[in-house]
Amino acid sequence: QTCALPIFGYAPSAAVYFNLQKAPLVKGSGMLAMALGNSKLDGFTALPGSDREVKSIARSYPDGKVISGKDFTEAGLRRSIGSAEQIHLATHGVLDAAFPLNSYLLMHPEGVDDGRLTVNEILDLRLHARLITLSACETGLGALNEGDELIGLSRSFLYAGSSGIVVSLWKVDDATTAWLMTRFYQHMNAGHNASTALSLAQRELTIPGAINEKE
Repeated sequence: QTCALPIFGYAPSAAVYFNLQKAPLVKGSGMLAMALGNSKLDGFTALPGSDREVKSIARSYPDGKVISGKDFTEAGLRRSIGSAEQIHLATHGVLDAAFPLNSYLLMHPEGVDDGRLTVNEILDLRLHARLITLSACETGLGALNEGDELIGLSRSFLYAGSSGIVVSLWKVDDATTAWLMTRFYQHMNAGHNASTALSLAQRELTIPGAINEKE
């Protein structure tokens, strides 16, 4: 006997849902996987597991592209992100509760870019992604503005053109996240949608010794 997994989809607000409904469907192609890598920036810890994470994910896609380490910059992201169908970003996410438009994803600084891709800057992107995964701490959090909406990284990527997004509400472990994300994409490649694939990967994570056995 099998039991169907519950599948839920939601938008951060009615305004975001309306924007998604009226946006033209222009699809990208390929997988773009980007990672901070084994670098300590701005006092943040290095994420050595993120390198393994994006390389493992890209192997599941014949046209997978990896950008990691010092090549993971704002300029590098802008050059590649607009045409991708699936985008995976493995880095640190920072919520600025006082000024939510300044919340950012951490990248390597380069030239005039400070290495902080803010909500304001994300809103200026033009994306054709079916799914964006923010493999970082607390990327799903946002701060209330004077209206009825949450301002945060997830909403900004949806406004920029992504059809869906996977984010985290908690602080996450580097090695465990790498394993979870690899299994998540393997399940999607097996034909499951994102909600079911993530649920399956999360259930496998509770199996004792699962990570060591799969590595």
